[in-house]
Amino acid sequence: MGPYPRGGLEGALFATLRNDQKSNSVERVVVSLVGGEKGDPWEEIVNRVRDHLAATGYLTKTENPAAHGLGKLFRSSYIYTANSSLVAGSIGEVARVQSNLVEVQSWDPHGWQQVIKKIRKALTSCLPSTYDDSPSSYDDD
Repeated sequence: MGPYPRGGLEGALFATLRNDQKSNSVERVVVSLVGGEKGDPWEEIVNRVRDHLAATGYLTKTENPAAHGLGKLFRSSYIYTANSSLVAGSIGEVARVQSNLVEVQSWDPHGWQQVIKKIRKALTSCLPSTYDDSPSSYDDD
């Protein structure tokens, strides 16, 4: 796949960082990747990654026969299955990326934690203003 694949989350991140280095902030980059306040930012990330994996052949997308009529309300329109031969061939790449992340974290543990906090803050800012995920929102008053 190479270090900066076209499309996908990594490609979008790389394009964002390369095109505007002077005004980049963690928050701005994250918000630009997930599209601002338009729903669940985690769902946007999962959809981007899933769609890119399907476009590159790592996942096979087939229509879900159970998603018709009322089934559309409760089931996804598609089923995604992994292409085991491509996935198996990428195991070494996953280990390399994990190793790189551990190495970067070890360079500056405090800086790493600050980046993680900024990412969480940016993702939270992308939630609709009516979204309430506080523990009190689950209480039956």
